[in-house]
Amino acid sequence: MPNIGTPELIIGLIVIFLLFGAKRMPEMARGIGQSLKIFKTEMAKPADSDASNAVIVTPAPDPQPQATTAQATPAQPATEAPVAAPADPEARPAQ
Repeated sequence: MPNIGTPELIIGLIVIFLLFGAKRMPEMARGIGQSLKIFKTEMAKPADSDASNAVIVTPAPDPQPQATTAQATPAQPATEAPVAAPADPEARPAQ
């Protein structure tokens, strides 16, 4: 654990003062105090009260269920027979 002495605390307070200004310092101290108070009261509650205050969130059902698998579309018959490409006379071996 770091050893923080008086000079380090004074330097830290000066840096905080320069960053946030004199107007925001009381607001920050008040907010930290309220946060600590809430934290202490929550820690003082018995552990079993957490289970009684638990909220179970379940997702709402979808109005339109989504398909989980890809749906096959029916094959459409070809209207024309495929046309074969004309034979290239240069590609044939000479006879």
